[in-house]
Amino acid sequence: MTAFHIDSLTVRFGERAALDDVTLTLPRHTVTAIVGPNGCGKSTLLRSLARLLRPTQGRVLLGDEDVSGIDRRDFARRVALLPQGPQAPDNLSVIDLVARGRDPYRRWFDQWSRPDEDIVTDALRRTGLEDVADRPLETLSGGQRQRAWVALALAQRTDILLLDEPTTYLDLAHQLDVLDTVTELHRRDGVTVVMVLHDLSLAARYADHVVAMRSGGVVEAGPVAEVITPAMLRAVFDVEAQIVPDPDTGRPLIVPRGGAHTWRTVTQPVPVG
Repeated sequence: MTAFHIDSLTVRFGERAALDDVTLTLPRHTVTAIVGPNGCGKSTLLRSLARLLRPTQGRVLLGDEDVSGIDRRDFARRVALLPQGPQAPDNLSVIDLVARGRDPYRRWFDQWSRPDEDIVTDALRRTGLEDVADRPLETLSGGQRQRAWVALALAQRTDILLLDEPTTYLDLAHQLDVLDTVTELHRRDGVTVVMVLHDLSLAARYADHVVAMRSGGVVEAGPVAEVITPAMLRAVFDVEAQIVPDPDTGRPLIVPRGGAHTWRTVTQPVPVG
C-alpha cells in the first residue's frame, strides 16, 4: 500500500533546484528514513509532503489524491508534521501544547469534550509525559520537549507522521528515547512514519525503508538492508565503510573506513535520479 507518491517533483528557490524531477513512492505502514548529505533536498522533500512548499512542477499524491486539492482541515486529520526546531509560546504547558492536536477536529465555538480529554490523556501516557503535563514546556529536558511535540502529533490521531530531523540538538540518550517513542507508535498502531535523519546509523537502526538523496535527486530507495550498502555510502556520502549485521538485531551496522577522497584518483559524476 502507498502512503505518498511523488510524481516528477521539482522545487526551485530562484535558479536553484532543491528537488529536481523526483519520482518516488513511500509505502504505508512502515518507518521511512530520508538520508543524505547537507543540502541534498531531504527537508525540502518532507516539506513538500506536508504541503508547506508549492512545487515548481510535478505533484504529490496522498494515496490517490493530489495533496494540493485536499481541504486543510481534512489534511491535518490525515497527516501530522513535527518540523525541525518547533517553537511554542512562552509558559505554554505540556498539556496545553498537546491539546492543540485536537484543533483539526474542533471549530472555534466547540466546547472541549470528554473524547478530546481522553485522547490528550492517552497521548501524554503513551509518550511518558503524564507526570510533567502541567509544567511549562521550556522547563523540560530536550528529549522531553521533543516527546511533547510527538504527543501533540499523536493527539491529531493521524495515520501518517512526518518528522524533520527529530533528534537535532539532542544527546544520544535523548535521541534514542525520541526514536523509540516514534517507532513504538508505528508498531502499536501501524502509524506510517516518514522522517528526515541526519545520522545514518540511527536510520539503519530504526527504519524499514530508506530514501538516499544527493544533489536534489534520489539515488536509491528501498528496504533498509538493500539501500545501506558500501556502494550507496560511497556514492551519496563519499565515505568508505564496511556493512556488518548488528549482532542483536541483524540490521545493517556501519563501520566507516574513511572518506572516499582518500582513495579516488578520478572524480566520477554521481547519478541523482
